[in-house]
Amino acid sequence: NGAQFFKYAYHLTQGEHVGYLWQHLFEDGIKINFAHRSFKWFNEIPNREFLAHVHCVVISFARFNRDQKWIFDGSEKILAKNINGYLLDASNFCAELHRNPLCKVPRMILGNFLFDGGFLIIEQEDYDEFIAKDPRVKKFIRRYMMANEFLYNLPRWCLYLADAEPAEIKSIKPIYDRVQACRKFCLSRESK
Repeated sequence: NGAQFFKYAYHLTQGEHVGYLWQHLFEDGIKINFAHRSFKWFNEIPNREFLAHVHCVVISFARFNRDQKWIFDGSEKILAKNINGYLLDASNFCAELHRNPLCKVPRMILGNFLFDGGFLIIEQEDYDEFIAKDPRVKKFIRRYMMANEFLYNLPRWCLYLADAEPAEIKSIKPIYDRVQACRKFCLSRESK
């Protein structure tokens, strides 16, 4: 359907997708002569049940090269020398996936990884109950955001104890219990 087409078109101007499509087209002599960067599109169907709300891009490309190339971004109109696959006025570069480092650095074993056994995370369904145990915990709770939480605006929480005094941690039982469980988890992993 149309919404799916626009969804995929939008993805073809960001991340690794650019290299998979545009690099081959540019090598084959294709030029982007006009582009409108991501914008929200709504259909005007009267039945709200079928209302589409998608982000899309508009790209005009051909085997010939126009002298004037335009990039539209909202109300801004940009005269460009060259429009690349990211819809930028820049050379036709493509970010590529590399499994090996580009320079001499230590091998990465784990990326961004919370090594706490899950004891410092407070899931949304546990949030109210956790605060009800001792309202003082609220000052140590912060929003926790990884990729899914960011992309889909999912509420998730964690204990943030950087500024907490040890005596304060010990005096708040729900926090102290989680810190001890986290400590036990870390010590058990070190012994392996």
